Amino acid sequence: MIEIVKKIFLEDWKAKLFSLFLAFIIWLLISLGEWSVYEVKITVPVNFKDLPHNITVFSASTTNVELFLRVPKKLEQEVKKTNPELNISLSEFKTGQIIVPIRKEDISNVPKGLEISRINPSSIVLNLDKLVEKFVPVEPLIQGKEEREKIDVEPKRVRVLCPSALLPLLKTIPTEPVDIYELRKNKEISVPLLLPDPRLVLLDSKYIKIRLEKQE
Repeated sequence: MIEIVKKIFLEDWKAKLFSLFLAFIIWLLISLGEWSVYEVKITVPVNFKDLPHNITVFSASTTNVELFLRVPKKLEQEVKKTNPELNISLSEFKTGQIIVPIRKEDISNVPKGLEISRINPSSIVLNLDKLVEKFVPVEPLIQGKEEREKIDVEPKRVRVLCPSALLPLLKTIPTEPVDIYELRKNKEISVPLLLPDPRLVLLDSKYIKIRLEKQE
């Protein structure tokens, strides 16, 4: 039995020791490769929340930020599953220009094991404006209108919440285009309004009735 053991461990021991050493090196390289870290860039949208009801974000220096993550190679599949979010609370701010720093703790939904190395940009410049209620005339957009035909709309005005900076520019709110031939056929058509600016908030119904009346 002893001779068999000696034969197994001592015969060609140099070659066996070299094979063992080579296997250890291969295992070590594989292990180090799994724990090697690389950087991944992800574009994250900015969500503004907790705005007072009469305040709006009139402009922002950016609506997306670049998030750089340090990712171990063994967790690279986690990057495909991640969906980070950047939520910025504006509950404590008033109107005017503000600079909001972006902190790592503002980023949510980052999988465990992935580390945020940096964020670009590191802050966002915002212009907050007061929302003002205003009645605005409705402008029907008629394609192919003739002079002998009169167009009537109901209601003739709608209420909107408008950033104060836009008030001098807001004269009318148009409807979706309506073909005169379709209007002649149906006499009355219900169409949606087209808000000229996404910062406007419509307080009344989105749909307007357009009627065709023949002049005597």
